[in-house]
Formats: sequence, C-alpha cells, structure tokens
Amino acid sequence: MKADVLFSLTNYLPSDPAVPSLLLVQHAGHFSQTFRELQEKEFPGLLSRLAWRFKSSWVRSSVSAATLVTLQTAALADAIRNDMDLPETKLHVIPHGLGICTLGSAKNILAQDVCASALSPSMEFRRTLMSCSKLSPF
Repeated sequence: MKADVLFSLTNYLPSDPAVPSLLLVQHAGHFSQTFRELQEKEFPGLLSRLAWRFKSSWVRSSVSAATLVTLQTAALADAIRNDMDLPETKLHVIPHGLGICTLGSAKNILAQDVCASALSPSMEFRRTLMSCSKLSPF
C-alpha cells in the first residue's frame, strides 16, 4: 500500500517526500537569526551547537520540501517569509483552538472546515481529510 499524502505534526519531513506533504511548523526559533545566536550561546559544547544547527537546517529544508505548510500564528508565517524565499500560497495560518471561529476571519475553505471540526469533535477526522483534499495542489 502506498500513502497518498504525508502529514507531519513535528516540524520535520524526509528530504524528498515521495507524495504531496502537509507540514505543521511549531518552532519559530528556527527562523530567527537572533534566536539562533542566543540558543548557540547557551549550549555547553561543540556537539550541542552542531546538533542545534542540524535540527534547524532540517526544519528549514522540511519547509522547502513540503507541498503546504500550516502554522498557528501569522507572526510565525511572517518570520518564515522574512527568512526564506517561499511562494505566498505555500503557507497557511490556522490558529490553535477555537480562536479561528471567534475571530470571524475564516477566509479560506480549510479554515472554515477546521473551525467546523473544532465545534464537532466526532467528525474531526473525516473533516480533516476532507479539508486536506480541498487544498491545492492535492
């Protein structure tokens, strides 16, 4: 059996996903030069600093490799846009929790479906799959 879509909730993807991929990025530090510099100062040795650089590089390459990237805040989307050259259509902000429903700003079909699934947990899995199928280029 072959997967139709790869969905990662952990900031990381394989370097070359064989299928379309949806990536959730949660760690803004990988897209801030100031944060990266401060983080490296806190690490006690060379090995720790190299591990951090590897993780940061992997997150950034995952964002590049992903078909679509979801983020929980507009601030993180802005940080990624400022740090990487990506098409505007690649990043999708989906606020955490019910915030999207109370703002009245569900501008795209994915956001509307996420809001509906948050209000109806019994249909969450089906709605998530349906929402993913509506995203271009899936």
